[in-house]
Amino acid sequence: MITEKEILLRIQKNPMEHLASYDLEYYYAYNLGYILALAENGISEVNVVLSKDNFNNYLKEKYQIKGYPCNIRYESYLELMTSSKKELFDLYISEMLKASDTLNIENEKEKIYFFSGDKSLEDKLKLIFKRPGMYFGNNYSSMHLGSFFLGYKWAEKDYNFKKSELFTKLEDFQIWYDKKEPFATGYPWYKTMLITTLHHYRNSFNCFLQNYSDFLEGRDSDYRLKESVDIAFKEIMKNQLK
Repeated sequence: MITEKEILLRIQKNPMEHLASYDLEYYYAYNLGYILALAENGISEVNVVLSKDNFNNYLKEKYQIKGYPCNIRYESYLELMTSSKKELFDLYISEMLKASDTLNIENEKEKIYFFSGDKSLEDKLKLIFKRPGMYFGNNYSSMHLGSFFLGYKWAEKDYNFKKSELFTKLEDFQIWYDKKEPFATGYPWYKTMLITTLHHYRNSFNCFLQNYSDFLEGRDSDYRLKESVDIAFKEIMKNQLK
């Protein structure tokens, strides 16, 4: 059974194979997809370097954090010490591993509660699509979805799970979307959507929902070709006029 430590180190070595971008937020999305795949295949617990409580206590003691807001993760404190997303992610990995050594913890197991239950994969995805802020944070985007699906895909590889129908659909969707946006053929849909919505995070997320729905309904790829860009442009102009 692969450990979180192994996952973190391989992401650090080759992030583009795992994350939509080298960003701690996208690792959380990746991890969420990974856990969903485990739950879908009957695995009820996951290996972690150390529990969130242990990591929080380690950071609190090491950096003498006092009066930290209770609704913010302690690892967010690491942002104060870094100047780029890559530095933050690298420091996060480093501190996780140091904390594990300091506390003399090789690996811990955590029960999977988030995706437990009898709901189908399709129903679980609908919940995520309906309340993305609850799963990915307020700045949810197509990039979060990209990392989320990559996490699911890597869990299938790591555990030799049978390839889910979801990824057959996503592969076909990529081909469909390449026809719609031929300028970006060869690049993943989640990056292209961020560009076509002028880097408006939420609109890029909604762009996926709209286009994936069109794809599942069998619409041609040129259906509503410019609509996502128009929506983003109008949103930006509206904000500028306020």
